[in-house]
Amino acid sequence: MGFFARPDSYKMIFAALILALFFNFSFFSYSQDKKETLGEAMVRLSHTFRPQSGPGDFDFVITHDGIFRRYNVHVPKQYTRYDKSRALPALLVFHGGGGNAQSSIEFFSLNEKADKEGFMVVYPEGTGKLIRGLAMGSWNAGECCPPASDDKIDDVGFINGLINKLLDDFNIDPKRIYAAGHSNGALMVYRLACELPDKIAAIAACSAHDAFPQCRPYHGVPVLHIHGTADSCAPYEGGECGGCFARFLSLSGIGLRNVNWKCSSVEDYVFFWKKLNYCSDDQAVIYENKNARCISYNDCLNESEVVLCTVEGMGHYWPGEISSMGACKSDADSELCFKWLKVMGKPNSDLIANDIIWDFFKRHTLTWSE
Repeated sequence: MGFFARPDSYKMIFAALILALFFNFSFFSYSQDKKETLGEAMVRLSHTFRPQSGPGDFDFVITHDGIFRRYNVHVPKQYTRYDKSRALPALLVFHGGGGNAQSSIEFFSLNEKADKEGFMVVYPEGTGKLIRGLAMGSWNAGECCPPASDDKIDDVGFINGLINKLLDDFNIDPKRIYAAGHSNGALMVYRLACELPDKIAAIAACSAHDAFPQCRPYHGVPVLHIHGTADSCAPYEGGECGGCFARFLSLSGIGLRNVNWKCSSVEDYVFFWKKLNYCSDDQAVIYENKNARCISYNDCLNESEVVLCTVEGMGHYWPGEISSMGACKSDADSELCFKWLKVMGKPNSDLIANDIIWDFFKRHTLTWSE
């Protein structure tokens, strides 16, 4: 779940409580020792890992611009530390606004796919308020999303440093590092494609677009975009993007100021990336199931590709995962679920996002170099 709103501090507390109760965002305690500072606890946490560690799940912290930045790494059973011929691909996964590294694990449900296919999953965490231990992160993706965008957080620099750290600590193939995200996370992966095309082999974005007008990458990047035609947070036909989470909270009597921006239609935005990748107008339907359809432009420079997956009638969701259903996940008959569906629209499983994006990533490696 992502949101596009700038909260007042006291109202943020109510929003956090709703998130904690209904969206399963995770609490994390850095230390129970009151004498230990937050920073000291986070650094200690990061030191629990050693590069030679095998499969498992690990929490880490690095600093960037004087800010402690957290990330979680899932290492599959196929991992081996020292055999460079068996270096694994890595997928960086970006939560929506209000999320955190821990909540991403359940929201995206990618660890099982990683274990089956043999790739590492990295869950970075955005910046934001800690309310009663709950991290409510956001990404500075340009026009969205606060507080990261208001504070001009250098998230691109953080991810660049994170990739370098991952390459030092793990046996990762530098030509197979991918990025995927939902909502504010989708906007962030588009910014990475614009500003880190020498590090990111391909991206997959879902349910958000067109928040970084300064995008001028010096070479094309393979792009997969997934979008529902009934997404009120990022309208398929374009117009005004953002504000959906504020609208949802307003139905519960919690007022937050909307943050909106003018956005193109999804098809026009995908066409922009089609031009960047020098793709021809030739297209092919590569997936079709009920209300879901994926079209590929694959006659592109350097064997690149641009894919648009459209899901008729779907709202603001990561398709195929019940964990993305927000307030309806625990009780589909509740009043809160009714309000959620009124704003966010309906989910859909005609397309399984995790299957589609990994099939796409497997087709692409980083081909450009200085």
